[in-house]
Amino acid sequence: MKSLIYTHSMVKSKRRVSPQQRRIYRRRRVVAAIALVLTLSLLIFCLYSLGRGIAALGSVAGVGSGPDLSRSKVSSPVKVSKVRNCKASDLQLELSTKSPSTEVGGSVEFKETVKYVGGSSCLINTASDSLVLTITSGSDHIWRSDVCPADSHTILMSKADNMDRFEQPVTWDAERSSDSCTEGFAAPKVDSGSYSAKLSLKGQKKAVSQTLPLLVE
Repeated sequence: MKSLIYTHSMVKSKRRVSPQQRRIYRRRRVVAAIALVLTLSLLIFCLYSLGRGIAALGSVAGVGSGPDLSRSKVSSPVKVSKVRNCKASDLQLELSTKSPSTEVGGSVEFKETVKYVGGSSCLINTASDSLVLTITSGSDHIWRSDVCPADSHTILMSKADNMDRFEQPVTWDAERSSDSCTEGFAAPKVDSGSYSAKLSLKGQKKAVSQTLPLLVE
């Protein structure tokens, strides 16, 4: 019995794999390796595609680094007017006051009037540094309304109703202005005497009003 068992063990230990079986084993190993490579490649491709998809969604949602085209960044279109600026021949300037005299330290209330006498519509800036009130005493320039810059106030003048005439009030506090715009400047009051007032349109030498006499008592 022992002899039979020993003989069987020896036979089993000396068992050899046939060449055909070895080829099958090798083929299986190759197939398994190829399958592993394909699986890894597919996994890498899926991860790459997922990353690209997330980046694309972020770009569409505005998260990406593309240009910011929000409303606040977009420049507003510039409006270009084809209406010309008024010339001296289009306008008639007038200056008036209900009280041409005041006491020292008082003030004079004027009314500036622009009448349209032209043939085609035009634009005029009626701000105080364009439609200028000047106070003089002989050759001495006492006060000017254009010493400091002012916000533009452009209006259309034409023959249409309510557009052929413009009026606005202006006050002179019987004081002397400085030669340049100075913040916090304390303008000195003028002395009693005779003065003159005149209205003019800057840039148009012939666009001037009549001279209005004033008296400071």
